[in-house]
Amino acid sequence: MRRESKMIYNAKLNLARLSKNPLSWILIVFLGLVFALAIHVIISEDKDLTKMRWAGQSLWNWLYLVLIPVLLSFIGLFVQQIEEARSEKEKEIERTRSEKEAELAQDLNRQEALKDYLDQIMLLLMRENTPEIEKNKAVRGVILARSLVLLKYLDGIQNGLLLRFLYNSNLMKSIQLHDLREIDLIEADLSDLDFSGLDLRKAKLHKALLVETNLQKANLIRADLSGANLKGADFSNATLIKADLRKIESSGFRFDESKLVEGSFREANLSGANLSNAHLQSFDLRHANLSGADLSGADLSGVNLSSADLRRADLKSVNLSGANLNNTDFRDAKNLKPDSFKDASSWETAIYDEGICEQIQSSEFNPVK
Repeated sequence: MRRESKMIYNAKLNLARLSKNPLSWILIVFLGLVFALAIHVIISEDKDLTKMRWAGQSLWNWLYLVLIPVLLSFIGLFVQQIEEARSEKEKEIERTRSEKEAELAQDLNRQEALKDYLDQIMLLLMRENTPEIEKNKAVRGVILARSLVLLKYLDGIQNGLLLRFLYNSNLMKSIQLHDLREIDLIEADLSDLDFSGLDLRKAKLHKALLVETNLQKANLIRADLSGANLKGADFSNATLIKADLRKIESSGFRFDESKLVEGSFREANLSGANLSNAHLQSFDLRHANLSGADLSGADLSGVNLSSADLRRADLKSVNLSGANLNNTDFRDAKNLKPDSFKDASSWETAIYDEGICEQIQSSEFNPVK
């Protein structure tokens, strides 16, 4: 019954497609007439086409009355569809050109707005030094308000330039710019900046450059850090609940004591990372490179470590209860003991050193399968 219903559905779908294309119907009628004529010629006793008659009309009359008009209609519609396709393509090209011009105009407007802002702030700094601005509440309020408005208007790279200016001029601290929720920092260069304690919830940091950036105690709940470069970045005690950290590039960065719940490190390069005492409950670490990482005391309960690389990682006192260890590579891992994955799932498909395999066989615990 299901198969018949599917066949009926497909037939209706094909008919609906044909109904939208008159050229197809004319072609079908034309081919049908040609087929009928061919059958008539085959079964006819008189093979002389000039004398052959069908339904009281000669073959040539049928050609003039039906087949030739149908063929001409087919050609006409074919040419019309070519013209319509050409016209649609020209419209699409014009649409694309208009969109690019609009984007260029918007980008120029943003650049002009950033330039005007920087010029005005520079004039203000020339009249009054930073300590004076810190004392003047009204001036601080104006700078903060203008900064927040501009940060919502600029794109990611321009916002990175603005924040670097505010940081280098010590204005970021003076105006107490802490709330950067949902800010666009896509592909921004934020290397060597101090963003400790900032509110970056839902911030767009896709492919951002965060080399040696200080993000200690930062609030990065639901932040998008996918594809970002985090080499040497410090996320100690940061909150990254449901943060997206897929395919990040990193080495020597720190996540110790940080909260990383229900987020994703899928396919991330975390080689040599400091994740000691980090809370990674229910995190997605599939295919992640954790070779040489410090995971001592980390909470990896419920984490998906399928096909992850944990070679040479420090796993002292790590919590792997409920973790998925399917095809996880533990070779040369430090401080790994059978009790570490006592309550993990798919532990038997993981890759271990021979010594660990012997300990598993000789131990009395009954791990979860």
